[in-house]
Amino acid sequence: MGYFKDVGAAFPGALIAAALHELLHAASAFSWVDELREVERREKDTVKGWTEFLTGYVLYRRYPRCYRNWLRGDAPCSIANKSYVRVFAAAAQVYISVKGLTSIYLYDRGSGWRPRYERFLRKYEMNDFLLGEGGTIALASLLREVTNALKRKRGPEAVKGFKELTFKAPLECVLDYSRMLA
Repeated sequence: MGYFKDVGAAFPGALIAAALHELLHAASAFSWVDELREVERREKDTVKGWTEFLTGYVLYRRYPRCYRNWLRGDAPCSIANKSYVRVFAAAAQVYISVKGLTSIYLYDRGSGWRPRYERFLRKYEMNDFLLGEGGTIALASLLREVTNALKRKRGPEAVKGFKELTFKAPLECVLDYSRMLA
C-alpha cells in the first residue's frame, strides 16, 4: 500500500492507472480459473499486455486526462508491455470488439469460462489461441488467428491494415480507443 500512497501523492493519475491495472488483474479469469493460471504462468507478458490494453480502455472511457498521460508515457504513468498491447489494440480496431476481448478476460462466477471462450472462438471464427499445447505462444497464435480470419472474411487489404497497426503505426493511432469496435 505504501507504493500506491507515495505514487498517488506525487502523481494522482498514476495512482488511478496502477489501481485499475491491479484491479483488472484481480478480476481476470487468469486469477480465478485453474486452467488459466497455468496460461498466465506460461504467457505472463501476453496476459499483462491484455490487462494493460483494458486499463487503457477504462482510462479512455472514465479518466480522459489520465488516459492522455498514459498514452504520452508521462512517468510514472506509462504503458507496460507495449508490443503486446499493440496486438490487442490492433485486433480491436479491425476485428474483435473490446467487449469480446473483455468477455473472455474477466472472471464471471455465474458462467463457466470455457463455454464463453468457445462462443468467442465461434463468433470470431478463430481457433484456440490461449490454451494451445506444445509451447504455442498465445500472442503469436492470436496474431495468426486474426490474420487468417481477416484474410477469409475481408481480404488481403484488411490483413495489410491489421499488420500496419500492429507493427508500424504510431502508438497513438493504435491506442485510439474511439476507433475500436465496441
